[in-house]
Amino acid sequence: MTAYSPFAYLSRVLDPVLSSPWTGSAPLRGLTIVLTRERRKADSLAGAFERLGASVVACPTIEIADPEDPTELARIAGRLEEFHWIVFTSANGVERAFDQLTAAGLDAQQFGRLRIAAVGPATAEAARLRGLHVDVVPEAYVAEALFEALGTVGPLHGSRILLARASIARDVLPDALRNAGALVEVVDVYRTITPEGAAGSVSDLLEADLDPLITFTSSSTAEKFAALSGGRPIAGIRAACIGPVTAAAARACGFSVVAVASPHTTAGLVEAVVRWATEEGGHGG
Repeated sequence: MTAYSPFAYLSRVLDPVLSSPWTGSAPLRGLTIVLTRERRKADSLAGAFERLGASVVACPTIEIADPEDPTELARIAGRLEEFHWIVFTSANGVERAFDQLTAAGLDAQQFGRLRIAAVGPATAEAARLRGLHVDVVPEAYVAEALFEALGTVGPLHGSRILLARASIARDVLPDALRNAGALVEVVDVYRTITPEGAAGSVSDLLEADLDPLITFTSSSTAEKFAALSGGRPIAGIRAACIGPVTAAAARACGFSVVAVASPHTTAGLVEAVVRWATEEGGHGG
């Protein structure tokens, strides 16, 4: 089975951005970009920004870890035939779900005739590389759009849906599905924790004279950064966000959101930063 590679996936989807005429003159030269996403997934995004001329600083505010009960999914796997759908809301969810199934001696065959929904292309890619056929990917990569997309495939009333997600996540999707008459079971397949030394990294960053653009790829990265600031002022610090939900969380923390990805992907985030920097003279370079 081919392993999911965020580096290979991002390199492929970013090619049109990095090779377009308006990115040929290093439009991000002079800009310091801070990456707050999980360290093991930051390299490909860092490489993309560096190829466009930016200086990149890694300051991960989250780390992906096992859920409190890493055996819960394996126990549910014994009765997957009860469900009509399994829904994945992130590539991390796919990866961790398969890690837990593998640890229990199970594989993709456990999903049998289940229909698969993924919140976005990276999540769908991770599922496909593990042998799953993905039936639904919404046009907008947020929970609300995923709910609408599921409703277009068939009636939700009476459907049994297994939702594999982070242990702390918005309840928008399960609530909407239940309100539509679906029977939803939520299984935590991972949780986010604070990396060792993260508070010191955030402190050093805020005390340095960098005037950075901070990128957030989830609400948790923004909220963790603010929590780790130790009371140091963050109001007005520029931020670029992967989507509207993340942008709302960043604004609530006090960041000045100057760019929001559309589509809500890492490739879209790079393009949004380039657009901001070139069309609005964002970094003054």
